[in-house]
Amino acid sequence: MINVLTRHPDVKPTIAVSSEAGSFVGRKLEIAFSFRSGTASGLLEGSLFRENGPALVLPADPAIGVPSQWIYDEDGDRYDHLFGTFRQGSFDLQGLFSSRDKVVPGAPALETAEGAVNRESTRRGYFEASYNRNLGSSTQLDLRAYYDHAGLHTSIRQPPSGGSSAAGPNFEISTGKADWLGFESVFSRHIGRQRVVAGAQGEYDLNLSQAILQLSQGGAQKHNLSNWLAAVFGEAELNLGTRLSLSLGGREDWTGQHQSSFSPRIGAMYFPTRNTSLKYIVAKAFRAPEPAALFCTNTLCSSSAQPVSAQPILQPEHVRSDTLTYSQQLSSHFNWAATGFQNQAANLIEQVPIGIEPNPGFANNLGDRSRGLELEASAAFKPDWSGRASYAFNRSVDLSTGNRLARSPSQLAKFNGSAPLFRGNSIGLELQYNSSESSDLGHRISPLFQANATFLSRSFWGGMRFSASCFDCLDRSIAIPPEPDPAIPLPPGTARTWRFRIDYRHAAGRRWDSP
Repeated sequence: MINVLTRHPDVKPTIAVSSEAGSFVGRKLEIAFSFRSGTASGLLEGSLFRENGPALVLPADPAIGVPSQWIYDEDGDRYDHLFGTFRQGSFDLQGLFSSRDKVVPGAPALETAEGAVNRESTRRGYFEASYNRNLGSSTQLDLRAYYDHAGLHTSIRQPPSGGSSAAGPNFEISTGKADWLGFESVFSRHIGRQRVVAGAQGEYDLNLSQAILQLSQGGAQKHNLSNWLAAVFGEAELNLGTRLSLSLGGREDWTGQHQSSFSPRIGAMYFPTRNTSLKYIVAKAFRAPEPAALFCTNTLCSSSAQPVSAQPILQPEHVRSDTLTYSQQLSSHFNWAATGFQNQAANLIEQVPIGIEPNPGFANNLGDRSRGLELEASAAFKPDWSGRASYAFNRSVDLSTGNRLARSPSQLAKFNGSAPLFRGNSIGLELQYNSSESSDLGHRISPLFQANATFLSRSFWGGMRFSASCFDCLDRSIAIPPEPDPAIPLPPGTARTWRFRIDYRHAAGRRWDSP
């Protein structure tokens, strides 16, 4: 996963440089430049990240007589990103390009003299142009057009077919590409104390394809799809006096693969006093099947010879959520809130065996349901003292079996706090407790307590700052038992990791729009 953080350009021309080092020979470099001159402003930033990954242990497999083995540099990761934006008055242009190359751990017996052959590469980019205009004192129009690209390339060296080493390993290459155009328009108007919003969105796929090549067997699968999306939406915000506010909205979607779907949203907020509020929101949403599910040619089902026409017809996923929240401000320093929620998902798309072989494919199941309660309290004091604590209890059930969902702890408690130290430095602490849960294979995972800490220095040497972070300080994640699969390499030893970061920020002494 790639996280891209952007910000508005500064008034003065500014350059910011950050360098980061962490565990597993991780290193990162970020550079950003921004300016503003009159009504024009711009921002350009980029980052590079490299990590060798931890040493892994491949568990022994007595069935084939393979002892446990150490694997080095087999869980590496690298990504790059470049983001830019330019704004002139009401016009805004921005673009992003990012790439990631991930080494997928595998058995040493399947590696070549050149190193790892199990790799996954992703590419992501977009270009967007937007325009906003005030059509009056209470009316606004926003227009947006965009182009998006996504690409995936995986190379997997699988074990010999039939378990015979004489047959040789099977090299498999999978590629996928998607390019689409889209637009969105939003019209909003204030009518007294009320507000009305209406809009439309459309997308069209220029290219949606995926291919699988099995080099050693000479097999190939190629699939192409065409799809489009159209939607209209609207919302009305009604302020019925000083204590009651209503929000009524909905969205109608049409896609090229499925019939239309309507997603309503209703919200009500009541203010018993100036410092208390009661809010209820009910909403529905849907998610159409992703191309990987329609193709059934991702890494896990790439060896399937099952034609796409033989796969079950996938239906969109539908989700309904109900949320009731009571919040109160006890003083200028303390706040607390209680939230009850229920989320129910229907027609969830999951991977299942299909056909006689069987081959992995995708199908809809009945869905999941989650009900729970969350309590939260926060406090803030000067200078820079703050804390937030929360506790959540929920029960998530698979409606197909009636069993509790895997990887879904019933209790979760968190604490986040920050405090000033000497001479303007500060420290942050995060504590988290997860109750016991079950693994994907039904094994019990013991309760887990984790602690993370960060030190942040004050600014020194005219714009320098230093930070140091320790994740899983108590080294508790290693207590999670692994799944009993001899083909999955495991990280031995410590789960504690470190990160050290240096930031430098320099702003020019004059404004660019000064004479």
